[in-house]
Amino acid sequence: MTSSYVIMNTKISFGEAGSKLSLQKDVFDQILPGLLPLIATFLMYKLLKKGVSVGWIILGTFVLGIVCCYFKILVP
Repeated sequence: MTSSYVIMNTKISFGEAGSKLSLQKDVFDQILPGLLPLIATFLMYKLLKKGVSVGWIILGTFVLGIVCCYFKILVP
């Protein structure tokens, strides 16, 4: 259910020009499809359990998303 509401895609790949290994398609989705959204959801849950305010979690998610998109770590 988490992966249907939270969408995260990464363009990170390793290797040479002839053979590239996509981090999300070849590694994460082979282990467990939707692993990145699940990790993000559990991280936010842990922050809530530690007493972090919901406003700070939303602001942090927003800023982290913008920074990751700027450096092409996550793609929209």
